[in-house]
Amino acid sequence: MLKKFKLGSEAIEYIKYSLARGDTLSKYLLELPIIKGQVTTYLPTTTSRLQRLKFETGGVVNSSETEENLVSLISSYLGKPGKKWAVFETLARPGDKSLRLRKAQFFTYNQSEVYNFVTSDNNDPEKITNAIRSAKSYPFVAILTSISDVEVDIGTDDEITKNFLGKLAKGAEYILIGAYDDEAVLIWNKQ
Repeated sequence: MLKKFKLGSEAIEYIKYSLARGDTLSKYLLELPIIKGQVTTYLPTTTSRLQRLKFETGGVVNSSETEENLVSLISSYLGKPGKKWAVFETLARPGDKSLRLRKAQFFTYNQSEVYNFVTSDNNDPEKITNAIRSAKSYPFVAILTSISDVEVDIGTDDEITKNFLGKLAKGAEYILIGAYDDEAVLIWNKQ
């Protein structure tokens, strides 16, 4: 059983550090007022304060429990009214042979980046699980976001614009960052 822990400024700094190592979406996220948000994580009830602050050290939690919580969080978010998106950075690049084998939807940016996504239109635990598992970036970076001012129909393997990627970042209500050797996730929300 995992317990929700609220984290402080150390988690904000780790999120900024992780985003600085990410792709274009991460760079846009760094422009958000991250300091004003709240960060939580789910860890075993026996996790000490010191263990909670060692964001790069694993052996704290079973990643399958984390995945269950993450799928539940994302599905709940996508189930809210409006056009909601879960977007995941990946290590894949356009043209990678592995993209044909994926069960996850993805779009590309700048002919050099691949992002998995799930929307409120196809909110399904299996699709969310596939998106998470095939994201494979280190650290794990994802957002839960909405774009209220535009109706967009993006399909698998579509190329998106810089403007659209910026809107996804600007609308981020949650930023999910892999921690504890990617066995768990730091969950930033703008409240």
